[in-house]
Amino acid sequence: MSRIVDKGNGKFQLIVDLGYLPTGRRDRRYKTVEARNSRTAKRMLSQFEAELLDDSRKIDQNIKFSSFVERWKKEYGRIDLDPNTFENYCYELDASITPFFQKARLAKIGTYDIVQYMNQEKRNGVGPYALEMRHRAIRSVFRKAKEWEVIKQDPSRAVKKPKIKRREKEVLNEKEIDILLDTIEKIPIMHQLMILIALTGGLRRGEVLGLDIDQDINYKNRRAHVWHSLQETKANRRRLKAVKSDSERVVIFSQFLVDKLTEYRKLRWKERNAIGDKWVGYNDDEGNKHFLLFSHPDGTPYAPHTVSQMWKRFVKRTGIKNIGFHDLRHSAATFWLSQGVKMKTVQKILGHHDITTTMNLYAHVYDDDIEESADVFDELEELRKKQKKTH
Repeated sequence: MSRIVDKGNGKFQLIVDLGYLPTGRRDRRYKTVEARNSRTAKRMLSQFEAELLDDSRKIDQNIKFSSFVERWKKEYGRIDLDPNTFENYCYELDASITPFFQKARLAKIGTYDIVQYMNQEKRNGVGPYALEMRHRAIRSVFRKAKEWEVIKQDPSRAVKKPKIKRREKEVLNEKEIDILLDTIEKIPIMHQLMILIALTGGLRRGEVLGLDIDQDINYKNRRAHVWHSLQETKANRRRLKAVKSDSERVVIFSQFLVDKLTEYRKLRWKERNAIGDKWVGYNDDEGNKHFLLFSHPDGTPYAPHTVSQMWKRFVKRTGIKNIGFHDLRHSAATFWLSQGVKMKTVQKILGHHDITTTMNLYAHVYDDDIEESADVFDELEELRKKQKKTH
């Protein structure tokens, strides 16, 4: 809050509050002026405040790297980046990148300086995944500096992205899928469905937890619309965010999964009606309330990591092939492709965002093609039933 202080003898102190500094301290500016009366002093205060606000919008061309990073956080990172991405970038910047460039002026940092930093980290034993994250954080900062016209050229553009040798995906083969489908029949229905949706629908963990029990699933035609993903940041803040996609993403569930979901839905609605006014549901980022397929009795969501923990305990207890929960999605894709489902159809269902997938999103995918992805699991289920009857 801006104000004036009468110092006597025609002198006034002008005080303008510009908010908070990155350190958390208040950013107050002071100026002593001579004025005939308080009315004149107030006009001078307004002029002083306008000058300061105009200056605060400008970024000093000689700004230090560390100071610009704080601007980047405030004016871009917190506003436009995904919270998890922002947290990861901030961790790398605060722990390693900013200390290295602490005293350097942003405009004086060149490509070779960034290369030296990356090589130093590599020599210090930093792994490829961490190096890639640091490279991405640096690129984000300098891209924004160029966009805001703080620097003329982006020195990070010429710095090569660290090479990462991607691990070969562990997946379940057809025989192992058959064993899994038999084994999950012995666990609670909620856990069965979490596993089945990931396996037969190819959904990510957050997408499984982001399904609305009524809005996202059409039980009659077996279609599920993947609109949201439940996310949890390192600060344990959960949010139901919209899934990034250039087109509507639809998954066709197998009939045996829909049958289980239909019975489960009845149980959830019975549970919700019993709790009455204590049911609160959960809002997405746009404020729309949802009845999540998987949630606590009051409608609040489960923490995403609890799904992974459930899967790990299940694997350890049953001796199922030791893969991650996310690898169920890869198992689905591998199985579809092995059964002749078209590559473009698989990419469409999985909702990939790389450049190849983006190009393929323009290709028309017929419903019959998508239904093949569900039918192959129904065929497997029918075969399993016949085999049980013969034993």
